[in-house]
Amino acid sequence: MNTRLFLCVIIAAMLAVSCQDEIPPAGTVNVPLNYNESESGPSLTPINFGKYDQTALVTMPANGHSVILVKLNTGTAGVPYSKTGSVTESSGGRSAADTPETPVFSAMRSLAAGGETDGGYKHYALAQEFNANPPVFTDAPAARQAFARSDDTVIPAPSPAALNDTKSFWITNANNTFISKSGMLKGLSTHAEVWVLAESNNISDTNAQAIAEKFDLIYDKETELLGYEYGGGPGGSGGVDINPKVLILVYDICETNVVGYFWAKDYYTDAELSAYGYKSNGAEIFYMDSQYYKGQDGPNLIYSTLAHEFQHMIHFNQKVVKERRNLNSAAWYNEMLSLLAEDVISPLIGIAPSMSGHPVTLRFPTFKNYYWFSGVNQLNTNDARAAYSYANVYGFGAYLVRNYGGPALLQAMVTNAYTDEKSIEKAVKTITGDEVSFSTLYEQFPAVMLNRTQSGKTFNKEAAGVINGTTYTFSPIDIGDGPLVFAKNSFLTTVKRIPSFDDTTGIPPKGIILESAHEWVSITSNLSLTIARPSSAFVRLYIMVL
Repeated sequence: MNTRLFLCVIIAAMLAVSCQDEIPPAGTVNVPLNYNESESGPSLTPINFGKYDQTALVTMPANGHSVILVKLNTGTAGVPYSKTGSVTESSGGRSAADTPETPVFSAMRSLAAGGETDGGYKHYALAQEFNANPPVFTDAPAARQAFARSDDTVIPAPSPAALNDTKSFWITNANNTFISKSGMLKGLSTHAEVWVLAESNNISDTNAQAIAEKFDLIYDKETELLGYEYGGGPGGSGGVDINPKVLILVYDICETNVVGYFWAKDYYTDAELSAYGYKSNGAEIFYMDSQYYKGQDGPNLIYSTLAHEFQHMIHFNQKVVKERRNLNSAAWYNEMLSLLAEDVISPLIGIAPSMSGHPVTLRFPTFKNYYWFSGVNQLNTNDARAAYSYANVYGFGAYLVRNYGGPALLQAMVTNAYTDEKSIEKAVKTITGDEVSFSTLYEQFPAVMLNRTQSGKTFNKEAAGVINGTTYTFSPIDIGDGPLVFAKNSFLTTVKRIPSFDDTTGIPPKGIILESAHEWVSITSNLSLTIARPSSAFVRLYIMVL
């Protein structure tokens, strides 16, 4: 071998070994904390680990405030809990024997202490899946309307229906098989036809008429805010059935915990639905479960659900039919908007936030207990606890409208030419003039969840606005004892494990976990925490002080 070449090889090898030996040691990032007493809500400080930092040293002087470790999963898949970082050492703060005079958060309670609540109701899964990914909709007047002609010949409108008329409807049984049933028209108003199947024993003629008249109130207020259903409004064509009234079919829905649903299949022909095996009722229609009219939540649950399902119907027109947009809306986004429609329309029809049937009463307590179950842009439609996801998307939406524009923000989200995260970003920009990314909206959320004040970003403030002559109001929400904070009996014990925390499910995408310990509450001596870096690059850690 050439001597010069040999020397070059030796030197290169020595440099390689030297480089391996000189890998920087694991570092520690310092995170000094305090609380700005001029603030009235929680502060949120990110832990920004450097390239070689494996731990963070968090310090806070004795100041009577409390500390919560916040974990966010910014990715699109669940992260095993073991990869989310943890507190490995804790000193100071508050002694185990010293109990704060006033609890800061109800917290540090176990899941069982929070209560296994039902969490509310959900949408019919088959309908929800179809609504999220409908076939391309073409608005050819005669071919679409009444499903009668393939040319553009004008089809005359059918004769108006009369009370006690009968009509056949396609519904699904417990096996999701389509069967034909005869319904009778039992309620009739300016904007609604209420058809009742014969076996629906819980609905009297008086009940059906009350539903029709209540829908008239909803129709006027909701269309002023969100726009019209396909074919609705002054000069409207009447939609697919050339009927200016919305059909409401009341029967005993087989699906558990489904109070009502909208199914966009009814805007398509049977031929267009052949690939799905579905049957169309060829109308602007939604379906309500008669069993809930006399249930524990009474008619109010039915009425608020009418407002919820009507948003879905308007949504289909705004995002799919209008200008032939044919946009797909993720289920979480569509459901969030319907829950917000319930929130703002219900008080206008006599259902106050404190009353059964309103989402502040029905959904918000479940959100506080189960926010950890699913991410802010996630809906577990087929899970037995799907209603928890509904509560969580409602909680996130309730925060958005109360801090970024109120009713005008809801209107902008429903009517703009976007869906999902992009629709929210565009609506915030339209209403506030500010460019705020969805990621930022998500990362701000934990501090809102624990802000009892009416200052800053909070649930606890009113957001109102006058639109088309009507005042729409999102009322303040008092968070009460606050959300569940997962407690450690002492800083080295394992956080109480619950289903979302195992290494199979992990923290869900765009999920939030709040953790604390007795020693970190209303601290009376200087607090020092050593926190191990998450092994997942998608997990971000924050320290909240309140």
